[in-house]
Amino acid sequence: MRYFFIFNVIMFGLSLNSFSQTQMNYYKSFMMDIGISATSVKTITAKTYSLSAPLYDYQSDTSSNQLIFSTRKKDPSGRLYVNKGFIAGLNCATDSINWLYESLRFELNLTNDFLLFSNEDKTSRYDKKHGFEVYDFSQKIVYPIAANSAGLTYANPKNADELHCVSLLNGNVYWTANLSHKEDWIDVKHLNDSILIIAANGLHAVHVNKGLIWSRALVTAEKNQKSLVYSVVNKSNVQKINKSFKTTKEDNLLTHLGSNILIDGDVIYFAGKEKLIAVRTNGELIWELSLTDLPISKMILTKSGSAVTLINLGLSQFKDNYVLYGKPFVTNIDAATGKINTQSKYTSSENLIDFLQQKHSYLLADKKGIFQTNSNEESFESIIPLDDHKYGRFVEFINGDEYYVEKEGYYVPLNFINDNVVYFKTESNKVYGVDKVDVQYEYHFTELFKMDKTYKDKTVIYNYKKTFVINKNFELLATLDLVEQSIIMKNKIYFFGGKLMNILDLDEL
Repeated sequence: MRYFFIFNVIMFGLSLNSFSQTQMNYYKSFMMDIGISATSVKTITAKTYSLSAPLYDYQSDTSSNQLIFSTRKKDPSGRLYVNKGFIAGLNCATDSINWLYESLRFELNLTNDFLLFSNEDKTSRYDKKHGFEVYDFSQKIVYPIAANSAGLTYANPKNADELHCVSLLNGNVYWTANLSHKEDWIDVKHLNDSILIIAANGLHAVHVNKGLIWSRALVTAEKNQKSLVYSVVNKSNVQKINKSFKTTKEDNLLTHLGSNILIDGDVIYFAGKEKLIAVRTNGELIWELSLTDLPISKMILTKSGSAVTLINLGLSQFKDNYVLYGKPFVTNIDAATGKINTQSKYTSSENLIDFLQQKHSYLLADKKGIFQTNSNEESFESIIPLDDHKYGRFVEFINGDEYYVEKEGYYVPLNFINDNVVYFKTESNKVYGVDKVDVQYEYHFTELFKMDKTYKDKTVIYNYKKTFVINKNFELLATLDLVEQSIIMKNKIYFFGGKLMNILDLDEL
């Protein structure tokens, strides 16, 4: 018994030493001054973690009260990631690390109680409470399905287009179906709790428990056969059009030659490179419209009243970049018959730089002007010509609901001042506000703050060097000396910047 006790003491000491060594190798924690309270003029101090590698991905989990994250190292140039880093779970009650493991998989997904980490080729499931690997899938889970704790994956090496629905618990196969992986999934929408609509080399309806219901073949990609011109379009806005998933390993492929999936009641609309179709939710074809005579590219579909509007952006995706493809135009289509009501070409010869959705129209811009689809979305109307000497070259639209400016000691949204204004930024770092066709407002971009997060009656905003916390009356509560991406978990906000993580209790401000 005495020797057994001594053995346990030794093992306990070794485990403490191992945990201490892990802490020294991968992170350090300390308290750091990060700002000033505007109400008490006291210094704000936060618990800070210094990590051995930059943050890569993160997600909050309310059921376990954890912030789960991955880090991934970069090469000496600082531009490219290497396959080295770790995954960890932070206890949000105590702000201490629950678990930490080295990993070669960094893409994080939380689906119900299943914690998944993936790389380009494979996915593994991990124990959410303790962090260790539980199950290693043979391939990458393309799309997790929360409704039945399953995932969609291409797991048959003999048939690359065979889609498997597998259990996230143990990898058991529920059903298989043929659904091409060669052109990427350019959009996925839930028709209801049981049925997914997938745009991938066509339009497909999949029952999560039974498999493929119906399928309509369409072209949504093509092999590249010429030199490409890379686009300077605002990527973040383009990526909001649809929810895409990479499935192809083909390098020389132009993808996203299609639209978003548009669901309106019991009718589904989708456009590929060669045609636009309208189908009922049971797969029955209502009508199709040939697009072969048009310079089709990546598209936006919207519906207003009895018409469907197709906005062609003149873009395609090549690997991780957008390239010029086709030409921008707008077409107004009768939703019941599929016949074209009107069609208008983009009046400028320049390439698209940015676009912005408004309540009843879209704004598009290139370096020479800003255009708007008119109230019926039948054509483009010029709002303002852009003169490089007068304004500087156009860079991007500024959302007046998301950007704030200081006015007489209050920090208010731009649209709080006037919500009929179109704001845009130029290379001179100026922001102009256009009301109808006249410039009514002018700011320097450094004067503006972008909204980050909201918590109860508090809003977090930031600019190029500071983060502010304001209350519902737009009054300043705190100034923080950091500008980082953040996530709110209950009453705390976690700021991630490179290799640092700062933790702040918002209730204390």
